[in-house]
Amino acid sequence: MYYHGSKRSFTKIRRQQKVSSPDGPKVGRRNAIYLSPCLAFALFFAAKPAAGLSMMSRRKNIVYFEHLEDFDLQENVFIYIVDPSGIPEDKITRLGKFQIAVDMDEIEPVRVEVYKAGEIFQYFEVIKTKKEYLRRRSSTAS
Repeated sequence: MYYHGSKRSFTKIRRQQKVSSPDGPKVGRRNAIYLSPCLAFALFFAAKPAAGLSMMSRRKNIVYFEHLEDFDLQENVFIYIVDPSGIPEDKITRLGKFQIAVDMDEIEPVRVEVYKAGEIFQYFEVIKTKKEYLRRRSSTAS
């Protein structure tokens, strides 16, 4: 299964543009539908505060939110579950281990699950400063 995370509720997932994070891979802008095979990855994008820099390392299981004070633990967020068999392989661009871009106008999920934003902390440790996050992310120790 693939997952798509959002703060909004809708019946179909539609194309959207992605902008690279300042320190992340330079994927540029793609007008696509973004999905992940990883629930925690999708939950990060659904739960993160709307303002400020937010960073995640799945390899290290850490996150940083520039405006952690704006993080609402009780906010409802939505995870859309998509059956990969409905996506033609030639429509998929792999953006790494945890994300794909799908060149389709819309996808109807097989189901939608509602989570609380705070459930992200079952998967990630919050790092309080950007400097410490970058140090931990780049360290070779697991």
